[in-house]
Amino acid sequence: MTVMSKSSLLALGFVAAAAPAHAALVISSAPSQNVSCGSGVCTGVAGNAVLNVSTLMSMLASGDVVVNGGKAHVVAVDAQVFWSSGSKLTLNARDDILIDQSISITGTGGLAMTYGESEGKHITYADDASIAFWDTGSSLVINSHSYTLVNDIAGLAAHANGYVALAKSYDAAGDGTYAHAPIAQTNGTLDGLGNTISNFSVGDATEGALVGFIGFSGGPVSHLRLTNVNVTGGDYTLVGGLAGMSGNVVYGDSVSGQVTVGAGDMSREAAAGGMVGVTAASISKLAGSSAAVAVHGGTGAWIGGLVGAGSADSSHASGTVTSDGGAGSAAGGLVGHGAATTSYATGNVSGAQYDGGLIGYGNRASQVDASGSVSGPAGASVGGVMGYLDGSGLSDAFATGTVTGGDGALVGGLVGENNGVIEQTYAEGAVSATGTSSAVGGLIGLNRRQVTYSYATGPVSGAAPHRTGGLIGVDSSSEGVAHIYTYWDMTTSHIRNPSRGAGNIANDPDITGLTHAQLRAALPNGFSTFSWGRKSSLNGRLPYLLDWPPH
Repeated sequence: MTVMSKSSLLALGFVAAAAPAHAALVISSAPSQNVSCGSGVCTGVAGNAVLNVSTLMSMLASGDVVVNGGKAHVVAVDAQVFWSSGSKLTLNARDDILIDQSISITGTGGLAMTYGESEGKHITYADDASIAFWDTGSSLVINSHSYTLVNDIAGLAAHANGYVALAKSYDAAGDGTYAHAPIAQTNGTLDGLGNTISNFSVGDATEGALVGFIGFSGGPVSHLRLTNVNVTGGDYTLVGGLAGMSGNVVYGDSVSGQVTVGAGDMSREAAAGGMVGVTAASISKLAGSSAAVAVHGGTGAWIGGLVGAGSADSSHASGTVTSDGGAGSAAGGLVGHGAATTSYATGNVSGAQYDGGLIGYGNRASQVDASGSVSGPAGASVGGVMGYLDGSGLSDAFATGTVTGGDGALVGGLVGENNGVIEQTYAEGAVSATGTSSAVGGLIGLNRRQVTYSYATGPVSGAAPHRTGGLIGVDSSSEGVAHIYTYWDMTTSHIRNPSRGAGNIANDPDITGLTHAQLRAALPNGFSTFSWGRKSSLNGRLPYLLDWPPH
């Protein structure tokens, strides 16, 4: 998926379409303009075109209609479209199709949609938009693939190896609690069309089970909404609101409810995510999706608001993530153990050995942020974005939540324990720990690698002075140049001694203390105007990342 700026992602709502900022043919209640209609075909003749929805529905009442984007590469449905005739509507876009308002085929009519199949081109749905068919015998064709329409879970399971779509929303309360994932495995393509399955429940304590709406999603799953789920797995299981394990693309899906997994250890894995327990295989990708799920993990489990173990792209999570702790346990607001790009998390995280507002134990992240509070037990690695960074690095990232740790914890406003490369980041939350053996830093608790173009502003407290720093608690970097253009706010951090950028090294090179007024007055020395900006309306006039601005 193409990496987009945060402003673009927020405009789309990650799983939702929005009125396009670029050229589009828009189906709306406005008068038609820059569109040519004749013989059942309407085509955009300029980059910005409008097709009046009443005109479109009148045409559908008497025959098939084809809508071509033409010179407008995107087709957007910005008004409700419905018809009861047997007519077929075809939407053709060179790039994306945006479903901002619902489409309802209330008769025997059909729908065909064609969009760009290159990387980053999609059909996307606004939060309340869907495509509903009253007759499962109707025709649905997407990019030349004919889909079987079904209206319940049993139908989806029966056609899980082909092209199948959910024709309308379904309430699973009457199904009771499933003993196993009702769809054991998908090898085909499942499209929810923005429809919702509500009140789904499954509980499977079988060791090694894949627990979720789907056990293993071997084919792509898109545009499916699951609300008020209750998914529970026992010890050594992989659990997800949507799927226990995914080996293909998961795009534009959403889940709300609660997910629970039992214990795991280093030899037998246990993982749980609000959306997916584990993403597996090189083609697996979880993108453009969201979860508002309370996730709980037993001792030693990997748990995340969206993914237990794996990676996420252009997604977000808002649920609370709690762990029973134990060796190797990892808890993240988005991902428990893994990586993320162009994503954010807002839920609170607590209890694991590795706790992060975004990722508990991570190896890579860029264009990410987290705002939930994060707390870890004694000896934990706790960070506003990552508990432990072990891998290629973290860039274009920020954290705003409060971060706390128990006795002997490694606690940082951004990263608790760093063994990677950090660049272009900042942290603003309060950071604290108990016990004299803890390491507490405004940005990093314990640092072993290079940190560049970063700053911290949050209050820092709790550990012994020689293990408490405005930027870094304990710095043990083995690299020749550990820091380049790094800063902390001496006013807001309450660490006003200019020698205490790092707690254990007085006047640690290239860590500079600035007053709050200085940080707000101009970009710090070395901060490029190509990467950093300042506005009175954003981030309190403190520096922010141009490619990943604050909400």
